[in-house]
Amino acid sequence: MCVDCGVPITRYARLRCKGCGNTKLRRPVPNDFASMLALIGSTACARHYRASADTVTRWRQELGIRKGERAPVLWSKGGLSECL
Repeated sequence: MCVDCGVPITRYARLRCKGCGNTKLRRPVPNDFASMLALIGSTACARHYRASADTVTRWRQELGIRKGERAPVLWSKGGLSECL
């Protein structure tokens, strides 16, 4: 039985089912991810946070940024806005 959800598993599964094991390994969204995404884009964010492109995509989805949509722009006429 999985220690988190109680699903029956084999004895070789290391106490967790696949779904619960993957959830424990996922990195949470960094606090400054949206602002960095607006400044440098997805590819540079992946390098900055040392994350895969799939992780950056998941973070975008968790923040509600749809596929093909740009991150909220944090620039004003005087430079960076006060959100940073």
